[in-house]
Order: sequence, then C-alpha cells, then structure tokens
Amino acid sequence: MAEMKYLPAGRKSGRLFRWVLLGFVAFVVYITLGNSTGSENLQQFVANRSQVEVVRYSDFAVGAHSRVVIVRDTQDGRTAMTFIKVPFLDRWNLTEKKIVPGSETKPIAINIDDGYSVLQAEVSFDRVNILGSTKWSGTYAKTISIALFILLAVGINWWLSRYRRTKVV
Repeated sequence: MAEMKYLPAGRKSGRLFRWVLLGFVAFVVYITLGNSTGSENLQQFVANRSQVEVVRYSDFAVGAHSRVVIVRDTQDGRTAMTFIKVPFLDRWNLTEKKIVPGSETKPIAINIDDGYSVLQAEVSFDRVNILGSTKWSGTYAKTISIALFILLAVGINWWLSRYRRTKVV
C-alpha cells in the first residue's frame, strides 16, 4: 500500500493587498456618502444642513486644514459649523455644529479641529478669536496614532512568531 504524503499548505499571496484595497474602498465610500462636500458646494451644503433659510453666510479659513462657517437664519439665530480638509482630496468634512438662538448676542464658543491640534475659539461674523489650543489631539493625529499602534502590534506579533517560536519536542 502506498504511503500518503500531505503537501504543504500553499502560500496565500495578496492578503495584504486585499486589506489595503478594502480599506481604500471603505475610505472612498465614507468620503462620498459621509458628512462631507467639495469646496465649490460648501455654501449649498451649509444651507441644506441649516434648519431654516440662510440670510447671512460667512466663511473663515483657520489654519491649513480647517474652516469655520457661520450663518444667520431668518429667525435671527446663528449656526457655526467647523470643517476639516480630507487629506489628498478637495473635500471638507463637517466636524462640529453649534446652534445659538437669536436672543444670545455673544460670540459662539466652538472647538476647531485643525488636524494635529484642536483650537478653542469664539466665532462671530467678523472674526475668529482663538482662545487656546491642545496639541496632538486632532483627527489627523489620532489617525496616525492608531495606525502606528496597529503597525507596532503587527510587527511585534510577526517578530515573536518568527524568531521566538516555541519548540515542541
């Protein structure tokens, strides 16, 4: 009787490529269907997100990665919205929205995500006054921190499985 021999398992090539492709597709779907818009459609996006008709619109660029939009509606209420730029694309993602009734006259206090830091600011129709800043707490910084943690965990796991393999006797 012939002895049966088992063939070694075939190498699964392209697993990393599939994960990267899946992540890229998820990113594109999030950007196109998520809470974001292009630069040319920002005013229409803000008008659609406002609860009533927009009477006055002011747009301020704060830093290289963020914008603040403040609008006044027909009931004299004010709405402040902050946006962060999506890396490598001409898209702006809505990060925070604050609505103030018309009876309140002081500037709106809002947090502005500038990617690597979060700015505490007061906004009105003529100015954006930065009150404070917390470093390395923005969206880009958190994404980089998570990616580095995952790479470190995968690297340690790979190193342990390759060089510190337990030997079974």
